[in-house]
This record gives sequence, C-alpha cells and structure tokens, in this order.
Amino acid sequence: MAKAVLPSKTVRSTKGLRDALFDEMDALREGKTTPHISSAMSKLAVQIINSVRLEIEYQKHVASTTDMNESLALSPILLGKAA
Repeated sequence: MAKAVLPSKTVRSTKGLRDALFDEMDALREGKTTPHISSAMSKLAVQIINSVRLEIEYQKHVASTTDMNESLALSPILLGKAA
C-alpha cells in the first residue's frame, strides 16, 4: 500500500491550488499517495472554488444594489455569528 506524502504548505492562490492538485496527481501516478487521499484533496478544492464563486456572486449582488465602497469589495464575507 502506498504511503501518504505530507505536502508542504499550499500557497493560497489559484496558482497554489492548481500546483497542489497537479502535485497530488503526480504523487498518485507515482504510488506515493492513495486514491482516498487524492479524492479528499479534490473534494476540498471543489469547496474552495465554490466559496470563491459565492464571494464573487455576493460582491456582484452588493455592487448592483448599493453604492459599494472599496473596503467592502476587498474584504472576505463573514459567515455565522461573531464570537
């Protein structure tokens, strides 16, 4: 059975996400990781992409319905209640 490889910290950008996915694909082909781990990584990538898509849609909605200031345009969306 292949031994899982712990990747270095992923750069948090679209390029970093692509690089992590390609590195995982290479590791799978080389037998350095498992299909289970690769599948988990791809599912996480989908969730990251969906969260960015949600943020873009929210920003478009806010821009179309209000006089949006720049600080709102550049800030992440807060989810849930503040502690």
